[in-house]
Amino acid sequence: MGGLFSKSRGPKRLDITVRDFIHGDDNVIIDHTSPRDPIPQPYCSSDTKGSAITICTQNMIKGKRNRIEKVPPTSTHNGSSVDSKPRLNPTSKPTANFLKSIDDKDFIRNRRIVSKASRSVGMIRGPGGGGTGFRVGENYVMTARHVVINNIKVFDKIDHSQIRNSSFFMEFEYLKANQKQNPEHIFYFKKMVYDNEEQDTAILELQADSNRSFPPPINILESIDDDRPIYLIGHPNSQPLMDDPKIDIYHYCKNDVDRANKKAGTITKDYRDHYEGIDDQRKCLFHCASQHGASGALGVMVTPHLDEPVGVLMLLRGFPNFYYSKHLSFSDEDKKDILIVEQGVLLKSIENDMILSGRSHLKNEKNEIFSNVIRPF
Repeated sequence: MGGLFSKSRGPKRLDITVRDFIHGDDNVIIDHTSPRDPIPQPYCSSDTKGSAITICTQNMIKGKRNRIEKVPPTSTHNGSSVDSKPRLNPTSKPTANFLKSIDDKDFIRNRRIVSKASRSVGMIRGPGGGGTGFRVGENYVMTARHVVINNIKVFDKIDHSQIRNSSFFMEFEYLKANQKQNPEHIFYFKKMVYDNEEQDTAILELQADSNRSFPPPINILESIDDDRPIYLIGHPNSQPLMDDPKIDIYHYCKNDVDRANKKAGTITKDYRDHYEGIDDQRKCLFHCASQHGASGALGVMVTPHLDEPVGVLMLLRGFPNFYYSKHLSFSDEDKKDILIVEQGVLLKSIENDMILSGRSHLKNEKNEIFSNVIRPF
């Protein structure tokens, strides 16, 4: 009996993988989980076959081919699901119907935790525009301060009595477009117990209703861990509740901002500094799929040790300052040279302000809202 490359047996079938390399396919999928294709393959001499194997091996070593191997799935125990983040191979090109250029799979555990967090997030509606807020503490809602101010201004003056206006309220469980309002999901505001203009944060107390309970609060608020996935949950542009699992934390770089600021100045002169406030250390920067009207959206982090959502940030605004302007338009080519990034306030910064502000009446609210603290593992 001759061996695999025995010349006495004459020409042999060329393996389909080697054939694809010879034909010049840039992306070859080697599926170790599927049976070998039983369909007869082209013939070639053993000399040609050996040469082809040598060539394709050299190319793989030199990096001239993109080799994608599909192997049997590995276990996701020990919390590995929390590391699920989109992975992009910029050199890969789909060659099969089921091959995606972006691996955006998510884990069921992550989705369940985010789904639990979504019950705490609602849409703020009012005569001055909408926004997003989320439940904290026993009977409070946290949101962006400018969302509240826009709805309680009367002739450009802040009127706190307008907080109790019946046209200013919060709606939970808004899940599909043009959904009929359900009174069971609507709650009104009693007063504003905390506001910080510099951090653009406000906390509103909800009016109690003896016939129904408030939606569940986010109980754990903590610092960001860059190694954990963060999901942004909100109502962008007053749309039904949605989440964005592709948040990418951006670390401030002065050179990037200076270059972008220079380019932005060629588009409009309405702002002296198009990125004013972007370097605020109490806030964080990130890339997401946000739209105008998402202010107050909640950023939650998934950790391997807790089956609860961990609140880490609240969306405030986008940069450059004119990005959401209705009076300006700029091309996709312009966007390549402009740093487009969202900014959110760190929830731990809000806790620190409550501690250091010296406002004694905030002690109870602080202890209640920030009662659960995650210790390092």
